[in-house]
Amino acid sequence: RPAKIEYREDTSGFVNYAFNLRNFSRFDGFSEAGVSFKNSLLYSGLSRNADGAIVRGLSNLTFNYRENLNRAMLGDRLVASDVLGGNLVMGGISFFREFGLDPYFTRNPGLHYSGAAATPSTIDVYVNGVFLRRVQLPPGQFELKDLPVPTGSADTRFVLRDAFGREQEIFSPFYFTAGLLKKGLHEFSYNFGVRREDLATDSWNYGQLVFLGRQRIGVTDSFTAGLRFEATSKIASGGPSVSFLLPLGEMELSAAASQDQGSVGGGAFIGYSYGGRLFNFGASVRFLSPHYATTSLKSSDERSWLQLNTVLGFSVAERTGVSLQYTLENSQKSGALHRYALSTTTRLLSRLNLFIRGG
Repeated sequence: RPAKIEYREDTSGFVNYAFNLRNFSRFDGFSEAGVSFKNSLLYSGLSRNADGAIVRGLSNLTFNYRENLNRAMLGDRLVASDVLGGNLVMGGISFFREFGLDPYFTRNPGLHYSGAAATPSTIDVYVNGVFLRRVQLPPGQFELKDLPVPTGSADTRFVLRDAFGREQEIFSPFYFTAGLLKKGLHEFSYNFGVRREDLATDSWNYGQLVFLGRQRIGVTDSFTAGLRFEATSKIASGGPSVSFLLPLGEMELSAAASQDQGSVGGGAFIGYSYGGRLFNFGASVRFLSPHYATTSLKSSDERSWLQLNTVLGFSVAERTGVSLQYTLENSQKSGALHRYALSTTTRLLSRLNLFIRGG
């Protein structure tokens, strides 16, 4: 964080717009505008559809609280829950944690190192051979906390140099993931209001009352626990989730139960991911019972009761990477659907990449 950093809150505004001409006969467009004053932002969007209809987009008033990384919003908001929860547009009041309010805040566990220096010293930190940071150390005990390092598997090297130029090197491998929270850190989102229907075609179509809430906490630097609950006048759905670090990779587990006008359902999710210097791998399985429900999925709706996703990525040359993906969706009515995809990315020049995908 730069010394004496200053965050300005001057009154300001903006207008953005975009237009599309289709078949040289019809056009549609979208515009958004906002006014910012102190720690708040008044925002609204407006679109013109191809049939000439003018539709109001999302409209809201946002209050930012940078000192504790919280944000409150009055009005429309796109609300997303976890992998077993609902996703919808609603109008109402929301209160949630927004880590982006402080670009220098570290939400994930970082690299820690402690030691001792007999003389005024410096310590250089290298990750995968790349210089990361130099820290000046006074004599005595020292501790480096939350050093920003890339996610995945990597090697770190500390070079401790004392006042007489003598060096000591310490090597240590590590694995970090972006899904975990630092010990004691909370992440939450609480939303209450009315569902907004037909956002693309109707400006004022609001429906039933709805609540969506979720919270996660870093129990330790390698274990994060969460809980989700959402409800309408007819549906209640929720359950726990955990993410934890393995010697190689990260595991995520979620479970859920629901009730929709007497119909009881359940869901489960298991996912694994690994990011290394030689290859990346991820796999996940989601299961939904025939009557599982959320605020965006009724117990009577058709659903894919089983979803399996796997992806493998690796390098075949210095500038070329390959990604293999397989997806299985097993629907109640449509049966099993298999998808395969192969993609390659090649860096041709410093600012030119070639991307090829087939499936």
